Amino acid sequence: GNTYVVCRPSSDSLIFGSTIMPIGAPHASIGGSVFKVSDAGAVSFLFNLPPAALITDITTDVAGNIYPVGALTAPMVVGTYTLTPYSSVSAAYDMYVSKYNSSGTFIKAWIAGADSQQTALSVNIDRCGNILVGSSVRGQWGGGFSFPSYVVHFNSDSLVIPSPAGDLLILARFDTAGNYLSSTWLPSGGDDQWGMALDMNGNFYVGADYMEVQMIIGHDTLPAPTGYLDECFFVAKYRYDTVLCSLENELGTQQPTVHNPDQVAVFPNPASSECTISSRVPFTGNCNAQISDVTGRRYKTIQLQGNSTTFSVADLPAGVYLCLINFPDGSTVSRKILVMK
Repeated sequence: GNTYVVCRPSSDSLIFGSTIMPIGAPHASIGGSVFKVSDAGAVSFLFNLPPAALITDITTDVAGNIYPVGALTAPMVVGTYTLTPYSSVSAAYDMYVSKYNSSGTFIKAWIAGADSQQTALSVNIDRCGNILVGSSVRGQWGGGFSFPSYVVHFNSDSLVIPSPAGDLLILARFDTAGNYLSSTWLPSGGDDQWGMALDMNGNFYVGADYMEVQMIIGHDTLPAPTGYLDECFFVAKYRYDTVLCSLENELGTQQPTVHNPDQVAVFPNPASSECTISSRVPFTGNCNAQISDVTGRRYKTIQLQGNSTTFSVADLPAGVYLCLINFPDGSTVSRKILVMK
């Protein structure tokens, strides 16, 4: 029933109602402070973050452990523990996740990043008990991206993003020991303050904005803003994956072995030149996709391989088509495709 408050103070004490709460150190020498507020409104100071660890958000797990997140601008030193950023570029920084027990004693910390400005802005605990972190990514040294791909490092793992542009938004999942489990990314939304929330069923939602270009999320394509420098707001919903959580908890892997309809995407949609069919579970055996119009006339059959297959729609007349994806076990997934000329 406790509430936790995080801040980066601009003075050496904070005022909570009629309570003046010292932060225990000069405010210029810390990255942030964490306070606990009881149901009765009693405020207690817990701990400060090191000066290199700028704090932005916090969450707790069922055991009462506390997870502050934010941006790591230099090596983080807590006692004999040192966490070093990936990049040595002075203007770059990495996202970090730190873990403290309920008394405010430091346990460990970990990072993800590259030669850019990456800040963890939101953190939650999912229904599997894993840590879900959302981070914003700005281009190299704060500007736009100037390289053909972007690689986010998660210890020995990495997320490769082809042809990045603008303000990436990274969603990553870790277990409570800091081990990297999985990640995905959105092409826009990471430049401003944005939010992430979970519902009672474990689905999670991301709310942010995008600018100037079409926004492709899974098999949905959102229209581009109409004016120069205009921005549109979007909310993306991610379904709670019981198969994924079961495999992570029981087998220690993040790769499901069965096809879930919500993990099969066809994009972009609408399309004019080509489409891609993707799945988190690789297409194996005799997997194919049949493209038919609304009258049932079949235009083409595509063999599916690996995690994604791209095919041309340039030869199809404008209109609505049914993409029927067939799996070797007899199961099917259907998607509608709008072809525009």
